[in-house]
Amino acid sequence: MRFGARAMMSRLCVSAAMYLSLAVCFVAICCGFSDDREALESSLRLLNRAVIPQASNGHLPLLFALRQLHDPDLRQIFERVRIEPDSQAQIHATLALAELSPDHTLDPDMLGSIAKDAQETVVANAADLKLIPESTIRNCLKLESLDDHARFLLLAELLADKAKVTPSEFARLIASSDTRLSGLSSF
Repeated sequence: MRFGARAMMSRLCVSAAMYLSLAVCFVAICCGFSDDREALESSLRLLNRAVIPQASNGHLPLLFALRQLHDPDLRQIFERVRIEPDSQAQIHATLALAELSPDHTLDPDMLGSIAKDAQETVVANAADLKLIPESTIRNCLKLESLDDHARFLLLAELLADKAKVTPSEFARLIASSDTRLSGLSSF
């Protein structure tokens, strides 16, 4: 995607998030809720319905837009989406929870609990978003459930940051049945 198209898509996603927020507020106001808790629960129900995975993947731009709000009140929704079987939704939810965490870092246990095909994308995006400091990388590398491609990216991040990496940390990757991964790891 060219830069101009990417910027336009980002603006559209932010606009969608703003309209969704306005719709949630409108529902809360128009329904005449007696207290804030009731309004919040109704809003959360509306948002929950909005992020249910769709065959057309129409929910993905919405998830991206909701991430852009950086609203801690959306944490419940992202927790629910993270355990859905849809790996693309897991990616957005895991990154959103990292962005909303007090220390703005990826939780290694969350990474280990999502689909293997989502782990590599989460690691790449978390690195770009500066959500994965060296201590977190080290904890992620301890995960047995970590995908080999995600492991490779984590080790590459350490090398890029000039952190100490031992040859033994690459042993699992060198023994991989994926010849490309094995070849790259043997350098």
